[in-house]
Amino acid sequence: MSKVRKHVIAIRFSDAEFEKLSMQMQLEGYRNRSKYIRETVLVRRIQRRNFHRTEANITKQLALLKAEISRIGNNYNQKVRALNTLAKLRDRNGRPVVTAGMVRTDLADMKSMMSEILDKVRIVKEDVTGESESSEEDSL
Repeated sequence: MSKVRKHVIAIRFSDAEFEKLSMQMQLEGYRNRSKYIRETVLVRRIQRRNFHRTEANITKQLALLKAEISRIGNNYNQKVRALNTLAKLRDRNGRPVVTAGMVRTDLADMKSMMSEILDKVRIVKEDVTGESESSEEDSL
């Protein structure tokens, strides 16, 4: 007979915390977020700042990061190629087909992609070193 779970606890995460949670779930092979949180809180002993990652775990985390950066890089390259192609196109009167607004939107998308890469690198660095860069950034 299975246990009926009738108590709900709502937890809010920042984007960085949620990304970190998702990455840790993926590293440990979990697909069910509730099960992962339940087991982490109730079953395992959590050791935060003094937790030493094994070399295999760091290697696995870096491999996931590399794959994610590769996907973002591919999207970035597609945007650059499209911009270069569109910059050469002219209408019948010789005017450029692409407007500054279109380019601005694509550049904003590209900036967002680069920010994603930096966020993922920060998360891995935080996990590996146990240090948070947010305190350094807040002081700037």
